[in-house]
Amino acid sequence: MTTKLTQKQLAHQLGVSVATISRVLNDKPGVSDEIRERVLELMAQAGYAPNGAARSLATSRTGLIAFVVHQSSHDSREDPFYPFIVAGAESFLSSQQVHILFTSLDDDTMQKPQTFTAVAERRVDGLILAGPDISPNFILYHLSQGVPLVIIDNCLQNSEVNCVLNDDFGGEYQAARHLIQKGRRKIVFLSGPLEWVSSRERGRGYAQALSEAHLSPQVVYAAETTIPSGEQAMAEALERWPDLDGVCAANDAMAIGAMRVLTSR
Repeated sequence: MTTKLTQKQLAHQLGVSVATISRVLNDKPGVSDEIRERVLELMAQAGYAPNGAARSLATSRTGLIAFVVHQSSHDSREDPFYPFIVAGAESFLSSQQVHILFTSLDDDTMQKPQTFTAVAERRVDGLILAGPDISPNFILYHLSQGVPLVIIDNCLQNSEVNCVLNDDFGGEYQAARHLIQKGRRKIVFLSGPLEWVSSRERGRGYAQALSEAHLSPQVVYAAETTIPSGEQAMAEALERWPDLDGVCAANDAMAIGAMRVLTSR
């Protein structure tokens, strides 16, 4: 039986600091590729958080793939983005005699990935982790345990992982350019958190378009990219810049929220 290792024990075995282990687990910079690989390898061999069920995924099949989103205050089924992703994945997987289990991830489970029951109880063969708010710690833990996975609208800056991304920079650049070409000059951007790669890249695209037109950026940051957060961000933007004449949003959900506010006034 594998003995659970703490971060301190991992650090002692590798001759590095606990801070270094923490940086690897949270996909932070400041760690060499060699040390990063050694940490992940030791996690897989010794079981940073023991999970024999995860390792069994390589040898037993359930015919299910978990589509995982982070649980938040809003109903994820209202998000116009994920239903299309699920439908596409389901269409392909069904041709392979594999089906999708849709599940959500709460904050406690994200902090303690070994308690994620879909893997711990051998319910699935792999994971599709959707959204930029799924933590590097959760992703890296399951990678270290050999669980097949892909992440959507997310990536790790310092660790290799299969991911699916949009052209976030180009998409927002074109959206802002369209408004500028229509004669708009006071364009606000409703952004998600800067920690999310999609928010950063879309913000860069918006800023680039405005810079080329010699316009000043006006940005409202929200803690999440949902319909309610879009409503709140749009209301804040109107209060701060009542003469604004164009809106770019980080995603469709925020755009829907913004439209609800604008059509009610």
